[in-house]
Amino acid sequence: MAEYHAVCGIIMFLVTQASAEVDPELTILVGSWNPGQIVQIKLSSSTATRVAVSNRPVAIDYDPVENTMYWTDVQLKQIRATDLTKGTTQLILALNDSAVPDGISVDSSSRKIFYTDTGNDIIAVMDMNGSNHDIIVTQELDEPRDIVLHEANRTMYWTDWATASYIARADYDGRNIRKIVTTGLGWPNGLTLDRNNGILYWCDAKTHKVESVTVEGTQRREILNEPGAHYFGISFHDGTLYFTDWKRLAILHIPAAGGTLGVIATTFLTQLAGIHVFSNRNSSGCLSGQYGKDCRQCGNCNEGTVCEKTTGFCIGGCKPGYQGTECRQVCTPGTYGERCVSTCGNCTGETCNHVNGTCPEGCIAGQRGHDCKTACPTNTYGSGCSPCGLCAGGVPCNTVSGVCPAGCQSGWTGDRCDRACLPNTYGVSCESCGQCAAAVPCDKSTGLCPAGCQDGWTGSLCKTMCSQGTYGTGCTSICSNCRTGSVCNHETGQCPAGCEPGWTGSKCDEECYPGTHGPMCSSLCSNCYTGTVSVCHHVTGQCPDGCQPGWTGARCDAACSSGTFGTTCSSVCHNCRTGSVCNHVTGQCPDGCKPGWVGVKCDEDENDEMGGKSSDTNLAVIGGSVGGAALLLVIVIVVVVIAIVLVRRKRRPRVKDTGPYETLQMVNQPIYSVATDLAPQYATVADVHTLDYSRLGRLGNAPRQDEDEDHVYSRPLSFIVNGESTQ
Repeated sequence: MAEYHAVCGIIMFLVTQASAEVDPELTILVGSWNPGQIVQIKLSSSTATRVAVSNRPVAIDYDPVENTMYWTDVQLKQIRATDLTKGTTQLILALNDSAVPDGISVDSSSRKIFYTDTGNDIIAVMDMNGSNHDIIVTQELDEPRDIVLHEANRTMYWTDWATASYIARADYDGRNIRKIVTTGLGWPNGLTLDRNNGILYWCDAKTHKVESVTVEGTQRREILNEPGAHYFGISFHDGTLYFTDWKRLAILHIPAAGGTLGVIATTFLTQLAGIHVFSNRNSSGCLSGQYGKDCRQCGNCNEGTVCEKTTGFCIGGCKPGYQGTECRQVCTPGTYGERCVSTCGNCTGETCNHVNGTCPEGCIAGQRGHDCKTACPTNTYGSGCSPCGLCAGGVPCNTVSGVCPAGCQSGWTGDRCDRACLPNTYGVSCESCGQCAAAVPCDKSTGLCPAGCQDGWTGSLCKTMCSQGTYGTGCTSICSNCRTGSVCNHETGQCPAGCEPGWTGSKCDEECYPGTHGPMCSSLCSNCYTGTVSVCHHVTGQCPDGCQPGWTGARCDAACSSGTFGTTCSSVCHNCRTGSVCNHVTGQCPDGCKPGWVGVKCDEDENDEMGGKSSDTNLAVIGGSVGGAALLLVIVIVVVVIAIVLVRRKRRPRVKDTGPYETLQMVNQPIYSVATDLAPQYATVADVHTLDYSRLGRLGNAPRQDEDEDHVYSRPLSFIVNGESTQ
């Protein structure tokens, strides 16, 4: 498909008369129907002048000698002429009613006019004033259409759009007729000639083509093919073909060698017909792309087009960004593109590129596109139409600065709300998340912790510490026995200041180990009455089951008072040697007995021990020997003695040791070890020995309580066993 370029835009239609002077400028004469007229267009000045009024002008030619235009009118059936200098029109030839004068060509040198008559199927010739009329061709003519002359060779060429269309040649006198193109034709309406190179060009309304062939009928070439076009007239001038199309209100042009198709808009015309292009300057003979006497290079003519060879005028218009007749001037600042009619967009710099309108320094804020003519879409800003950040409430950001007027959506920050909050933050101000569990970040919008709170924290955002005295998951655990005046850690439950007396463990939720009590469980229980371990109350150190024999007090840490011993210190010492007291545990007299008393506790009458086992037995023997007569007396005496003994014993009770303590057997019996719950260093007698009764004196040197710093068992007891001291 051919590329179109509007070269001169809408050419102004000036209803004036022709100039009185011969203008050397490139000129186009074109006929138009409905209304019928012929217009003269001067390309370099972009002016158009109506030079003739005619009913239906078809073919046009020009005589440079007299600056006169000749044309045919198929409705008036006339050939007429207009002096372009004077602006006067005259009738040259009136034809009969059958005539249809379709084509005309002027030989300025021989002063002859040749024309075709489709109605009468003839080709005729006459003088410039219409005299000496002569029909020169009649044979094989069916629908003769356009005609062109090669003055130097005195040869004429014409088209015939009959059923078997063709292009033929003949001499000026009508002899030597020869058809040079007979195939591939439809309606070959227009015909023109490059006389210097001997090339014929024609346009065909039925095949929609522009083609060429040498005057000898060789080297046929297709130049343009536009399906749907209805070409009518064609004219060659200085390497360029100009032609009309009934379906377009425009004059088309293309380099004769082929190239880009150009368009000269003529919206003031209706249906275009014949065309003729000329310049009153002599052809320069320059190569294509050059012009003038010195063959200068053309200016910035439109792509694929060249300048007119005599004036340098760019027939196809200027390249985008250039202006002037020779297209050497760049567009004025603020304009660009074809014919410099486009206005620069909203560029940051002074102006846009004169060719394509791009803004080299970018767009002003709020605009985009290569030409900065497109406003940024909603929710964008700045010169590059950058996307707005996450503005709150769906309110767009400022199109220039990008600032969010209503603030940011939750989880975003910055003036433009284009920066995400850091990890573990949330909300419009990127507040820090609370103490979320499992290291899971909080919700960026609400701040809620999806996995709940860490131990020691509570509240909807997990920012509130457990209340004093609670800790752990959900703050449901109660602090244990922390030291008075302190609380446990709200996360772990540990007591940073230590435990209350009697408690241990990181959370102070464990009682002291058995046998200990008090602050930090550093105190040992004393002489509690228990099984294998002396267990006291873990806080107070008190002995819940009482004391071991020989000890008293709430903690069993006080020895029995002087003169008492045994369980609950309820036993009274017996007949210990004057100035001494018995052992507070066993009741033994360490310094021996008072005179008349024996036994480890000095609770046996020395006389009772030497006379026999008991007075009861002796009385019974006496009664047996004196006979029955004295039986009653003896019984009475026995009763009295027993009563006396019982009374005496009641006054001096024998303490029966219970629990883990055994009494010492003092009469040449083995001494057994004392069972105790205390550590080995507190044991009294560790081995079994035979006690020498005759050497038994003081039962060792057990320290007195009032001489002991801790208690009686703080040092081992000392006994003399078999002549040796044991510890």
